[in-house]
Amino acid sequence: MSDALIDVVLGGGDVVEEAPRSGKRTEAISAALKEASRRIRSNRRVIGGGGFRRRRGERLFIMSVAASWVLVVLLPVLVTGIYFGLIASDRYASEMQFSLRNFKASAPAAFMSLTGLPTGNLMQEAKVVESYVHSRALVDRLQERTDLFAKFNAPGIDYFSRFPEGDPIEDFMDYWRERVGVHVETLSGIVTVSVQAFTAQDAQQINRLILESIDELVNDLSARARADLLQFNRQDLDQAQERLKTLSEDLANLRNTTGLLDPETYAKSISAVATELEVRLTDMKVRQRTLLGSMDADTPQMQFLARQIETLESEIARLRQEIASPGSTGETLSTTKALFDRYLLDQEIARKQYTQASLEYERARLDADRRQVYTAVVMQPTLPEDAEYPRRIWSWTVVLVLCVAAWGGLVGLAVLIRNHLAA
Repeated sequence: MSDALIDVVLGGGDVVEEAPRSGKRTEAISAALKEASRRIRSNRRVIGGGGFRRRRGERLFIMSVAASWVLVVLLPVLVTGIYFGLIASDRYASEMQFSLRNFKASAPAAFMSLTGLPTGNLMQEAKVVESYVHSRALVDRLQERTDLFAKFNAPGIDYFSRFPEGDPIEDFMDYWRERVGVHVETLSGIVTVSVQAFTAQDAQQINRLILESIDELVNDLSARARADLLQFNRQDLDQAQERLKTLSEDLANLRNTTGLLDPETYAKSISAVATELEVRLTDMKVRQRTLLGSMDADTPQMQFLARQIETLESEIARLRQEIASPGSTGETLSTTKALFDRYLLDQEIARKQYTQASLEYERARLDADRRQVYTAVVMQPTLPEDAEYPRRIWSWTVVLVLCVAAWGGLVGLAVLIRNHLAA
């Protein structure tokens, strides 16, 4: 045997010098083989821990891996398959779509409608509707119109899908949010509402009631906004109307008290009569002077003419006195006329204020009409033909993937721990 073979058998240990004689060479080879055998046996004991114990540990590890496969993967996947395949109740989804619109769009709103983008106010209203769909106020209103709870806890519904009878309303609100979905499209402003129920008819009925309740909510919000917008202008209009009414009543009372409809017209008429009588009086006096040159003053004709002149003078004096002297109210006609003028001026100012308030109120009303919001139904609540939920294959696949991933993680962790302990 060569020196190279001896080095291999010794495994890189002590080098045996070549003996000058063959007997010594044979003894060296024998000793090297014994040492190599001893080292191999020692290494096997360290690594394996003994033959029987090593085989028993491996069997326990393999059994643990198999048991974990059954517990973590097989049983959950099997139970999930049985539930979704045989037990889970069908759920039907009814969908509807609507948008919020103005009755009469202003110029900016009209431009926004042409571009297909909703205005800021309409988006705010849509967000309010989105919150309302998941609110207790809607649930209470629906419960008043139909037995909402009975549709989700009927005896035919499986235990894990129905809402437990007698649970508090707060728990039902969480259940309701799982069964009713709402989405607002940002670009178009279209609101989509989807309702899941355990019969197609129930899903459509609930969705119709939701649409009716939303329509009532939008109308109520629009009416409140319109009333708030008109309230200030209405107050100004009522105040102007009340002032005009009060001044008109005061002027009517003054006319009843003085017996005059219009003092200025009355004074002008008296002055006109007095002026006419003065002209006649002047003519008669001229005639009297003319006749005195040819007749005696005691003649019947002259006496009659004198009596006419005296009557005219008396009537003219009475008319002048009526204009200047106090009347039944203790005021002169000129004072009464000044009082009438003040009332008429106040009445005219009040009338102009009332006219302006009426115009402002009308403008506010038109603006409120333009802002009036209503629901424009894009798609009526549908009547589903097939059950869309639960998604049995997809749900089972998700459970399978999760279980396999969890089992793989557990086994990998166990292998790392085992190798670390054996090192």
